[in-house]
Amino acid sequence: MVAGNAEDPWLLVPAERELVMAKNRANRLGFAILLTFFREHGRFPRDKTEVEAQGIAALSKQLDVPAPIDGAAFLTGRTAERLRAEIRVRFGFREAMVADAERLTEWLRDHVAGEMGGDIEPMIERLEARCRTCH
Repeated sequence: MVAGNAEDPWLLVPAERELVMAKNRANRLGFAILLTFFREHGRFPRDKTEVEAQGIAALSKQLDVPAPIDGAAFLTGRTAERLRAEIRVRFGFREAMVADAERLTEWLRDHVAGEMGGDIEPMIERLEARCRTCH
């Protein structure tokens, strides 16, 4: 991951702010949310409930855009796909492929499943960490 601010994970560093400000005004906040979440977690949010309201408020303030109402900042469709692809490239990641899924399945079977005794949450954490390691 690229280091953000250890004290405030929602603080955009200058290079990130420059990247965000180059986007269409309507997409800036959504892009900033995806960018900072990915920087901190090595993945994109599964849904809007994973993103802290105070984080969105902090990004809104930094970008001088109004705070969104009811998840309006979350991007969808082709724009979201394009921006997620840009963020993956920035952090040296790529989208997973079928062959990756097969390798991860084998890794889970051979290295994790026996240790976890069927408890799914630790397996998910280990799998996500493995995905971050493999980019």
